[in-house]
Amino acid sequence: MQIIKKSLVVCVLFTSVAIFLAGCDSSSSADAIDLSREDVVSVHDIFSEIRIVMPETHPDYLISTLSSIEYHKGKYYIFDSKSQQVFCLDEEGRFQFKISAQGHGPGEYVYLGHMSIDTFNDQILLLEPSMQRLQVFDLEGHHAHTYRISAEMPLAYNWAFALNADTLVLISINEDQLIFFCRDKQEILHTEYPLAIADGVFPFMPSSLSFYRFNNKAFFLPVLSQEIADITQMQPEPYFAWDFGADNNSSGQYENLIDELVSLGRETNDKLPHDFVGRGKTINHEIVKVAETSRYKIAIVEFDDDYKNIIIDKKEGTNYVFRAFEEGVGLLFLHLFEEMAMGSVAELDYVPQSLSHRVLSRFHESVLNEAERQKLGDWDEMRDNMIFVVYKFKE
Repeated sequence: MQIIKKSLVVCVLFTSVAIFLAGCDSSSSADAIDLSREDVVSVHDIFSEIRIVMPETHPDYLISTLSSIEYHKGKYYIFDSKSQQVFCLDEEGRFQFKISAQGHGPGEYVYLGHMSIDTFNDQILLLEPSMQRLQVFDLEGHHAHTYRISAEMPLAYNWAFALNADTLVLISINEDQLIFFCRDKQEILHTEYPLAIADGVFPFMPSSLSFYRFNNKAFFLPVLSQEIADITQMQPEPYFAWDFGADNNSSGQYENLIDELVSLGRETNDKLPHDFVGRGKTINHEIVKVAETSRYKIAIVEFDDDYKNIIIDKKEGTNYVFRAFEEGVGLLFLHLFEEMAMGSVAELDYVPQSLSHRVLSRFHESVLNEAERQKLGDWDEMRDNMIFVVYKFKE
């Protein structure tokens, strides 16, 4: 594996007002969050309402996996990567339509990697990484446009979101983490956060979990950073820095991590982040997921061979640190949005043995009230369609 050190250091040390990076080793402030804490937190401390949605069962509308889900204007949009279909349901679980257009003709796709909703134009964005194309459908499932986003590297673009009515932001695990694309001109406008990887698999990669929308703005956490950037205007501006006190990562630790990864070469293909993360390891922590609501700032952090859920309550001025809710549910595999979280009731298909001790559950029936639990009791996993749970955040 070839890694250009300068590029990664620029990415890691991105900041203009951060309190701990570039030249400041593990510093602490009065507001620092102690990652070693283990608070007792119930789902009902964070969510005001939890309910299940039971999609109707029909042979033409069978959901095999909840790869991603979006909620927009009273409808749920589900991307099923196994069947390569998109399903639209109303709030009661009644199917409205599906997009099933796998093929090589106009308006068809070969293989989809990601779905998102363009709330500016009321459109469904479907990314084909292998074909370097973005297929656009309206909210009734009709094909509207195909954009070709050419790149020299295969699988260069991995996730796509609407930044505004005419600009897309693409997240990539190759070279530049962010690519800004103009739909009208059909050209790349700008790129940010270089991360040069010439060959091999790098165990610390950007993903859709690093991006979120809040209050009509777009935010991104660069790989191996603690500072979230506001990317609404394409030129990143510092927005919020997570501070973990003595467990902040120092610039020296990042340099050591780069050196270690370079020396391992292709052996990193067999590594997971936890092989390098934790007290006594190369770096202290890694933030793997971020989100924000009107009341909460949220981060899921790899720390000491576990995932820690971090929630800052902006209204109360307090914070929570915990492995899982009392009910045995974690936030990592829930889809987090500005008003709600959503997830399947099914357990993960596969968990590596090295992670089997972690709390990875997305659901436990104890989170439901009696009425919702009764609905669950009427569901037959072998007979009925997949169901999912909606958690509404407190305001």
